[in-house]
Amino acid sequence: MPVRDFLFNSDLGSLTRGDIVLFSIFGLGLALSLVFLGLRRAYRQRTVLKKLFSRLLMGFSSFGIIGLVWSGLRYLAIPYLGLRFVAALIIATFLLWFLFVLKYLLFQYSTEQSEWAQAQLKKRYLKIK
Repeated sequence: MPVRDFLFNSDLGSLTRGDIVLFSIFGLGLALSLVFLGLRRAYRQRTVLKKLFSRLLMGFSSFGIIGLVWSGLRYLAIPYLGLRFVAALIIATFLLWFLFVLKYLLFQYSTEQSEWAQAQLKKRYLKIK
């Protein structure tokens, strides 16, 4: 099946294996957001990690919820909004967001972590509250 037919096929009456895979991907995104919610709560005192997990939580939960809404639209055979092209746009937007998170991890996270560690050390020895 050509890509054009796969993305823009208006046969909404039947769900294919590709649809089930997309439903699973969106469900996995939502499950990962729950993991990041737990990690954010576990590392409440470490502000840099909490900030990282908050970013991941918001991105994955948005991806999962919007994707599951699309899955419902696809299942209910809503024209235009239920096309796989919309799912491809959702995934492309998620990947673009993920590139910004990777940029943060590669360029800013380590400096913020070291600054936080130095501040904690200073706070510990100077008894600053």
